[in-house]
Amino acid sequence: MWMIYPVAWPEDSRWQGRAIWDRVIVRAPSAAMARVKAAKLDRPKEERRMGNETLCFRSGLEDERLYWVRRLKEDEAQVYLDTETAPQVSDVFAARPRLTGRHAQTGQEVQNGNAAADR
Repeated sequence: MWMIYPVAWPEDSRWQGRAIWDRVIVRAPSAAMARVKAAKLDRPKEERRMGNETLCFRSGLEDERLYWVRRLKEDEAQVYLDTETAPQVSDVFAARPRLTGRHAQTGQEVQNGNAAADR
């Protein structure tokens, strides 16, 4: 289990208008795979293409200058591995968007692998 958390200052230009996630908890075999699985949180719900263009999408969760990844200790991971709270579909156990300043996000909060209802 891995925790992905932001390390760049919220006003850092590298964010480029991306959502800022306060923390994301992911089950994956490696830190790199955790980033790949977490990046699905930032994918647009519908891909908008016009004509012959290519969709080039890169989530901020994949950028090591924006987010760091650390392995959760066994006792920390156990909180998310409870049989009652284990996700059914996704390997993303929890994700909370950061809601501060000019970077207030519209991202969905994920608890126990399920997206919370839109507010």
